[in-house]
Amino acid sequence: MVRKIKQIISLLLIMLLSVSLFSCSYFKKAQEATSLDEAENVETKTYINNYGSEAENDEAVTNDQSSELTEDESVDTEEAQQQVSTGKLAGRKICVDPGHGTFTQSVKEPIAPGSTETKAAFVTGTSGSYQTEAEFNLKVGMLLKEMLEAEGAEVFMTRTGAVAELSNVGRAQLGNDNNCDCAVRIHADASSDSSVYGLSMLVPGSGGYITDYDLISESRDLGIYVLESVIDKTGAYNRGIINRNDLTGFNWSTIPSILIECGFMTNPQDDAMLADPDYQVLIAEGITQGLINYFNK
Repeated sequence: MVRKIKQIISLLLIMLLSVSLFSCSYFKKAQEATSLDEAENVETKTYINNYGSEAENDEAVTNDQSSELTEDESVDTEEAQQQVSTGKLAGRKICVDPGHGTFTQSVKEPIAPGSTETKAAFVTGTSGSYQTEAEFNLKVGMLLKEMLEAEGAEVFMTRTGAVAELSNVGRAQLGNDNNCDCAVRIHADASSDSSVYGLSMLVPGSGGYITDYDLISESRDLGIYVLESVIDKTGAYNRGIINRNDLTGFNWSTIPSILIECGFMTNPQDDAMLADPDYQVLIAEGITQGLINYFNK
């Protein structure tokens, strides 16, 4: 009996020891797991903090770049404004009249204020093998507008599209009503003789409807300056200054006014040159420089 009791006690002691060993092992693993979790949390927090800082830095760089871009754009705008305010034609107002254009009205109007003589208010113009005169006039007119504005001038266009909304009188009055310093009318010529070529400048003549001789004189001076400059730029044959007192646009104008005939669309050589975009640029550059020379004489 005593022996049996000893065996039971020994068994109980073995069981208690096993339980104690298992508990220690479990507690140690739990501690290790907790330490691993804490380490992962520290790494995660570090990654998040670092990433957040990098993201903020990237955003700051982006903002700096945006600021630099905005500053650059501001500088460009200021430079453009400064160029306009200090351009060689700053403060000048110029009426640019690309002649002709499409129209639906077949009406007549007085050739001069108070005159009973009338002429067509809208005229088609001539044409060449590559384009109509109206198309050519508008191309040069829009180039001229851009160049004049780049030099600081305020430009008033009688048309900016194919349609002619203003009559010949209306074109002249646009320059008058806006107190323009001058009007430049752009045209191309035609002749029944295809051998005729070259560039000419039309100006108001005396002995007609215009009685303001100062206006006639200033128009002639303007025509001379512009003609010389365009010839210098293009190398075109110079047909000279031509006085006209029968043009509605001249007779209704109260500001210095000129009409440049850029070449003959009835002449094969002139016609081909007038269709060349580079040549059109040269014409516009010549007119611009002529205006600069005139206003700074």
